This record gives sequence, structure tokens and C-alpha cells, in this order.
Amino acid sequence: MKKLYIYEHCPYSVKATMVARARNIDVQICYLQADDTTTAIQLVGKSTVPILAKNQNIAMAQSLDIAAYFCKRAKMPLDHGDYLTPASKWVETYLPTFLRLTLPRWPQLALPEFGTPNAIVYYCDKKEALLGATFADILAHSDEDITIMDRALDELSWLDAPDEISWADVAIFPFLRNLTVVKGLHTPEHIQHYVHQVATMSNIRTFTDVAV
Repeated sequence: MKKLYIYEHCPYSVKATMVARARNIDVQICYLQADDTTTAIQLVGKSTVPILAKNQNIAMAQSLDIAAYFCKRAKMPLDHGDYLTPASKWVETYLPTFLRLTLPRWPQLALPEFGTPNAIVYYCDKKEALLGATFADILAHSDEDITIMDRALDELSWLDAPDEISWADVAIFPFLRNLTVVKGLHTPEHIQHYVHQVATMSNIRTFTDVAV
């Protein structure tokens, strides 16, 4: 059986996973530890997720390439959707705020990729370097980022819950799903409905009940 290596908190892992499930691809989900760079490098030559291992000798990276491969295998392409361009632009515009809100919160949850103390330390060191500040300092200023994201979510008046997963949903759902880890966001009701519906269709966990 093919193996899909992911992190549960990774939005790009969600892209590949949701398409696999939408297209009924028989694949084994494998959670890498956050500090396990060896497995990824052995498979694709660099530390990254998601990774699809087709067999012992062939593997591929890049979430959208993996998702497209799943569609090809199922002989069922995804539609572009009605809002692919605005969805992609929205994610690009608010990615810095999204990262500040979500990255410091993940180590506080018992996710599969944080199975050892070393995995948590490795993750924290790497992401604090990326953000240029300690998690403690970023969390201390969360109110500012929450205000920005509240306004950003209000911009998504065009977002509707789909009957069928499209590339537009692949573009935006993983990020909206990850925002469920942020306690205190004022997420409009139609977006809550969107996230719930796509999560249910894709069998993807959300984090509202354990938000930090």
C-alpha cells in the first residue's frame, strides 16, 4: 500500500489528504515526528511533508503534485471551483498573520508529530527562527493578530460550502481548518459551516474543541 507521510498540523499535508479521501484513494497515513528529517531525506532528498511513497524506491513531494496524482489514479479530476483565484489570493495576503496565530499553538496539543520532547524542541526552535521571535512573545501579542484575522475572515463573504471538493477548496480549506486552533477568533457562521462541511466530507479533524 502507498504511504502518505504528513504532519497533522501542516496545511499542505491537509491538501494531499483531503484529495486522497475525496477520491477514495487507498493510502496509509503515516505521521512523521517533527524532528525526523532522516526519513524525508531518504525518500525525496529534503526535509518536507507531505510525501507520497509509491513503493520502496519511488516517492514524490509537493502537495499539489500529490493531489493531482490522486485525481489521475482515480480518473476523476477536480473542478477548479468558482473561487480559486480569490481563495489563493486571500491565503497569500494573510499568510504571515496565519503563521503567527497557528505555529505557536500546535506544540500545546498532543499531535502525533510531537510524540517526544525532542520533536517539540526541534519544532519550536525551527518555527521561532522562521518567525523571528519566541513563541511566548508572539502569543503575548495574539490579540493584534486576531483582530487582523477577524477582518480577513469578514472578507470571505463569497465562500460557500461545496457539494463537491474543488481545487478552490484545496487552496483555502486547510488554512481555515488550521485557524480552528485559535481561541478567540470571531469566525462568521457561514465560514464555520464551510469548515465543518468540508472537514466532514474529507474526514479531516478540526480543533475548535481544543483551541488555544
